[in-house]
Amino acid sequence: MRKLLHGSLIAAVVAVLAMNANAIKIYAQTLGTGMAQTMTALTLSNTTNQLVLGTTNTVTISSTAPGASRTITLPDPGAASQLITYSSAPASLQAPPLVVYSTGSYTNATTTFSNVTGLSFAVAASTNYHGICRITWQGSAGTTGPKYQFTGPAAPTAVAVGMNSVVTATTVIEAAAVAFSSAVANTGTITTATNFTDTVDVGVVNGTNAGTVQLQAAANGAGTLTIQNGSYCTVQ
Repeated sequence: MRKLLHGSLIAAVVAVLAMNANAIKIYAQTLGTGMAQTMTALTLSNTTNQLVLGTTNTVTISSTAPGASRTITLPDPGAASQLITYSSAPASLQAPPLVVYSTGSYTNATTTFSNVTGLSFAVAASTNYHGICRITWQGSAGTTGPKYQFTGPAAPTAVAVGMNSVVTATTVIEAAAVAFSSAVANTGTITTATNFTDTVDVGVVNGTNAGTVQLQAAANGAGTLTIQNGSYCTVQ
């Protein structure tokens, strides 16, 4: 009798499990056709094409497996917003711009160039780049106009640097260079202790060496040059 009851109990458990399995299958097939669900987390195990939205004309969200696990955080935009997407054709013209910011409270009381912390970007071999930098600065003396240069990987095919630098509220100096580590300088007598904003451009037709393009600065004469945090470069 005990064996019979034991066998019946096992059979009943198996039957319940089978019913639950079928219910799960039906539930999974039905989910999305007319049901709204709340979940605490969701893991989709496909290596690509993890999520398809819609029925006839669909949107497929695909994440290629990375080299290591990543966490991508969407920050709070503070209001309703939209994500910006980019076409992959032609890929060479559709890369999103990179923006880098100065973060190091830069000062230089010499005429020797030093790196402006944060204002650098990586460049791949045999790839072209254009950067536009907006630099807010002030000098402690009339001779402390800024000078700038970019450093980068060896043997680029071409480099073009341009500068528009403010001397006073009504005067701007222009300068240009065609190589890394070649200075463009504000040689005027500036209005002291006043914040001005310069524009410094760089175009790089890179050769076979990958590396980093770095903006450097120095005082053009006696005094202390200060570059304000928040100065930035946009790179495409």
